Amino acid sequence: MMGKIMKKALFSCKRATELIDQRQLEPLSRLDNLRLGIHTRMCSACRHYQKESEFLDAVLTRGLSGKKGGLSVEEKKDLIERIREHENRD
Repeated sequence: MMGKIMKKALFSCKRATELIDQRQLEPLSRLDNLRLGIHTRMCSACRHYQKESEFLDAVLTRGLSGKKGGLSVEEKKDLIERIREHENRD
C-alpha cells in the first residue's frame, strides 16, 4: 500500500525537469508543486538542474534579450523548443 502511494507521489527525473521548465512559463498545480518539491529535496541532480534553470531564466529575462522586460513567454517557449530540438539531434 505504501509503495503505491509513494509511486503516485513521486515521478521520474525526466518529468521533474519538464515541470521545472514549465514552471518558468506558467504556474504549476498545487499537486505538481508538492510533488516537484518532494522530488527535488531527494534528488541532487534535479536540484542542480532547477538552480541552473532559474539562473538561465533570470539571465534571459534581465539581460540577454536586449529588450526592456526581457523575453516574452512566447519567445521563451520558442527558445526551449529550439534547445530541445538541438538535444534530440545529438
